[in-house]
Amino acid sequence: MDHVHTPDLPCPHSVQLFNWIIDGKLKAHIGGTYPLANAARAHADMESGETTGKLLLIP
Repeated sequence: MDHVHTPDLPCPHSVQLFNWIIDGKLKAHIGGTYPLANAARAHADMESGETTGKLLLIP
């Protein structure tokens, strides 16, 4: 799965976002990590509105 419909033609906005990430101007806030076995808990925490940032599932 690709983040754009035509993988060989990236969206200019995507290019800008990736450049910001590379330059350190844009960072993702990791709000928590969960073992994959606890995916249901991660989902419940996300739905509760008590989390901020991205939640990562670790296989």
